[in-house]
Amino acid sequence: MTDYKLCAGCITFEEETNAETWCSKCSEWMCASCAKYHKRYFPAHNLVTKEESYERVRSTCTPLFPKCSERMCASCAKYHKRYFPAHNLVTKEESYERVRSTCTPLFCVLGYCDIHPTEEIVKFCRNHDQVLCETCIQVSHRKCEAIMPIHEASEGVKQSTACEDLVRRIDNVLSVTFKIKEYCINTGKSIKKQKELIDKEIEKIKESFIDLLHHLERNVKNELNKKYEKGRNLLEQKEVKITEISNSMNELKNELLTVEQNSTNSELFQAVKGFDCFTNEQESRVRDLYENSKDINLTFEKADVIYDSKTILESFGKIIYNEKKRKNIVQLEKFSQSQIAIRSSRVSKRSRKQNHRTQRNHEVKKENTEFLANVNCTYMCSFKTTHIVDQTEVQNCCFINLPRKHALPRKQALPRKQECLLLSCYIDKCLYICKRDGFLLDMIRLEFKPTGVTVLNEHSALVMLGYEGIQIIDLSTLLLSTRVKFAGVGKTITSSNEDVWIDQNFGISKIDIADGKTMKEIPLEFSIEEMCMSPSGEIYLSESLGHSIYRITSQEDVLLFYEHPELKHAVGITVDNNYDVYVAGKMSHNIHKISNSGFSSRIILSGKDGISRPTGLSYNKQTNELMIINEGNTSIIIYEIDSQKIDSHPLS
Repeated sequence: MTDYKLCAGCITFEEETNAETWCSKCSEWMCASCAKYHKRYFPAHNLVTKEESYERVRSTCTPLFPKCSERMCASCAKYHKRYFPAHNLVTKEESYERVRSTCTPLFCVLGYCDIHPTEEIVKFCRNHDQVLCETCIQVSHRKCEAIMPIHEASEGVKQSTACEDLVRRIDNVLSVTFKIKEYCINTGKSIKKQKELIDKEIEKIKESFIDLLHHLERNVKNELNKKYEKGRNLLEQKEVKITEISNSMNELKNELLTVEQNSTNSELFQAVKGFDCFTNEQESRVRDLYENSKDINLTFEKADVIYDSKTILESFGKIIYNEKKRKNIVQLEKFSQSQIAIRSSRVSKRSRKQNHRTQRNHEVKKENTEFLANVNCTYMCSFKTTHIVDQTEVQNCCFINLPRKHALPRKQALPRKQECLLLSCYIDKCLYICKRDGFLLDMIRLEFKPTGVTVLNEHSALVMLGYEGIQIIDLSTLLLSTRVKFAGVGKTITSSNEDVWIDQNFGISKIDIADGKTMKEIPLEFSIEEMCMSPSGEIYLSESLGHSIYRITSQEDVLLFYEHPELKHAVGITVDNNYDVYVAGKMSHNIHKISNSGFSSRIILSGKDGISRPTGLSYNKQTNELMIINEGNTSIIIYEIDSQKIDSHPLS
């Protein structure tokens, strides 16, 4: 091999002449003189100029790694160029430019910030798992402590499995997309077959109805013919009789005129008397026929159900479009995100604590999402409030247990701790105690109208009386006990673990039930519609005429707990054994269940379950039953909630 800059033939004779032509057959360079003789003695050889040879070499090499696809230093490149003149050597910068020109836009922007495209990546934030430019650090990561140079963060990335895991995840996504596409195609074919079958079934229904119509037509026409024949026969019989009378009277008339002209007086007198009797008989027959004559009409009385109502056949049927979640169609493999291991000395104690809190929140969210996905509601019973007393509308409700031998007006002996319902009406000055079917057991008369009711403990219930304080009810005797007066006015009341909270003007207050003194006050910026208290001490509030649920933590922090586009006019709130919250949407006609962490929720009951304008809720922690004041205070409906006990607690 020779240097491509010098003529190979001249070098043989120890002469150095610049080469200008390349022979692809001999793979040698030569000057103009040698090329002249070479072309004469080897006419089949293809000689090209130096520029043409360069173009041919470039056209046959790959853009990224031409020929050898190797990197080399300057010294090796010098000898490589001498011994392999056909190879195309480019600088490092040129190779990068060629790579970027043929790669995807994502690769072209590597090294630059996604948010600030003109800024280069220089740092890595461990707290947020993000690469940063200088502008990102100054704008949104000033308080982050776990920030390191990008070259330190990327140390050892090629030896890790990050790239391999990412490729596996990409392959898995591609596999899943193929399965989903196949599923869509198969499902499309399936519903097409279902459509064809339904079309055939509709045609059969149509044909059966056409046959039925033909049958009905034949029946009504047969009946028409019979009625027509009956009427026509009656008329023909009457016509025969009238014709007979008419003929006989004409004959009598002619004979009478003949006798009058040709007989004597005595003969005429005798004829008149004789014909008079016959005429009397015919007159009686005609009179009977005339008086007993009836008009005969044929009318068609169309069936009202066919012309004036849709109840007999509103439609052929209903097409049901059902989208049911199909389990385990495809699954994505679970890979952790590719992250570079960073030395623990770089992560501060504060950052570790913050990461642990974030991880714990995600675990709670996952736990409650799986729990809410398995909520099952079973209808138990329902009744109209008018079944208790006429024109009764219930405002508040709660579950209570009556003792075994409680004295009732009807002298009934109840079993031990009979489960009953305690209901209040905002119009009547009384409380109603009834069974689950609405059968009234007893009525407690009050001095003032109740605005709220709650259970204090196993033996007592509390009734809010507005300006008049709180009335304590003894559940063992169903008699009025002490009435506690307090400063201000309250509308709603809630209690848990014998702690009593009431609402007041733009705030809530904790009341000592013994003397009515205010033990604690928490101001609010909104008025309250309803509230309830969990066993853990947290209070949940709904804003008056609003759609949001707020939570007051044990540290007295007021936080926005829940909002949902399908929750409108939240009015009823209650808490179950797992500290999960139930909310009634009066205008959205549904019941929401929210996990105690607030991360996940689900609409467990809606209009299809009979929910319409719900206004109140109460949860029975012994039987896991949810009582709902339904249909705008005019009915009660009870559902059993299938919720398993889980070890989760609300987050502050």
